[in-house]
Amino acid sequence: MKPLLVAALALAAIPGRPGAQNASGERAKIEAPAGDVKLSAALNYRSLSHGGRSYFLDQHLVVEVALSSPAPKRLKLSTNQFHLRVNGGKEVLAAQPANLVAYAMKWRWTDRGMQARAGPVILGGPPNEPRFPGDRTPTPLPRVPESRPAGAPEPAETPDLGEVLAQAAVPEGDVLLPVSGNLYFPYTKKIRSIRKLELVFQGTDGAVTLRLR
Repeated sequence: MKPLLVAALALAAIPGRPGAQNASGERAKIEAPAGDVKLSAALNYRSLSHGGRSYFLDQHLVVEVALSSPAPKRLKLSTNQFHLRVNGGKEVLAAQPANLVAYAMKWRWTDRGMQARAGPVILGGPPNEPRFPGDRTPTPLPRVPESRPAGAPEPAETPDLGEVLAQAAVPEGDVLLPVSGNLYFPYTKKIRSIRKLELVFQGTDGAVTLRLR
């Protein structure tokens, strides 16, 4: 199974750390006040759940955040306000927009000689090449579409990768609290290299830091 966005992929939680799954199986959220705004966050590692499906982002860390306030409040919100501090500040990661994350993933897999598109995900190698000069390797015939029984429902269409990431992301702009969503941070190293992970939010009333790991 290739580590592209794969549906129904479950990741095991690491016990004994902030943000791990609690006894009820729910992922615990860390909370802190940012002025009159309450920020909560949970580290989902490389896993993203949306629309009843689970996805795996092999080049990014996914942090689920929520912002709320005791009274109705509007807030100018941007992903630029969020950063991840890795291992005590030796490395600082900036959140990336959903469309950039989707483009990077599709480009990377296409560059490896695989086909990928945002609708139904298609995997496949490059076209057959001759094994030696003059080789007449037969071109495989196109696959006959599978027939469906009469009255059977149409198969569910795979959602567009960019749309999934955008719909699951934290909303930006002039928003009315409460809001919630995901942040995507580029991280290509192994997860076990992370000894300490902190989410930094630069709000209008100052910065707040949440220890995620």
